[in-house]
Amino acid sequence: MFDALSTHLEQLRSIFNAYAAGQVGGSSNMEKEELHDFVIEADLITDQYGFDTMAGQFTKANAGSDDDCLELHEFLTMLVRISFFRANPQYGMRKGKDQKNADMFGEEVTLPGCLTDMITSKVLPNCRTETYGKQFKDEILPQGDVQEALASNAEAINTYYEMVSAGREFLELGQLIDSLGAKFLFSNLVIDGQPVRLSEPQTRAGFYASAETPDKGLTPAELPGCLARIGYDKYRHVAPMSAGAKVSAFLNNLMGDEDEEDAVYSATGGTRPSGEKREAAKDSDE
Repeated sequence: MFDALSTHLEQLRSIFNAYAAGQVGGSSNMEKEELHDFVIEADLITDQYGFDTMAGQFTKANAGSDDDCLELHEFLTMLVRISFFRANPQYGMRKGKDQKNADMFGEEVTLPGCLTDMITSKVLPNCRTETYGKQFKDEILPQGDVQEALASNAEAINTYYEMVSAGREFLELGQLIDSLGAKFLFSNLVIDGQPVRLSEPQTRAGFYASAETPDKGLTPAELPGCLARIGYDKYRHVAPMSAGAKVSAFLNNLMGDEDEEDAVYSATGGTRPSGEKREAAKDSDE
């Protein structure tokens, strides 16, 4: 296990830092909400091993500490445990009174093979790293269609800033999160086969990456970039959407001009079933 982890240690450290970035002062620990983002984006959930069960490995890796978050070494311990039970979801049924039925569950997948496979096929290809914020600023934000989306909504964004900040000099993180929550923009959806997801940790990470003085808040000039990143993140996995379309979709959601289904069906060319209701995917199953 040491060799399997040490081979990819710097990449795993960078991934850990990226998901633990939604807090003032940097990336020293990972909370359970941030773990949820990591698990979803890494595509670790299976039909037999859902998030609620997987979160138990968070608790076990954190046992003995006096906090409710993971440090890097605890995160690595958790990965080992998740990889084994993800590959062997019925492991406990091989023991005790159920041992006679062990043959029903197939061959046991052993460590470190299942750990290496999970890291190389799921974690490394799918997860954000700590360079993601800079990459967004350098490569995504300057794109013409992204800037056009922001420019065409400039007046609405300014009005939103004034309303949410209550006319103060800075827009605070709590104000932003409360506003998005009130508009039901935090979601975990699958629409026409396309995942659409935004969480509070993603919002916090975007806020801290955009604000020069996060303890004070966002300035009017910083808000557009922050909203662009949040919107891009929300629709990041909707393949038919360009970067600008993802930002536009979120801004339309924010301003109440369309909901997530409108945005996705417009991009995919699909037809929204009559009377369809927005239905959030269950965190424990998706």
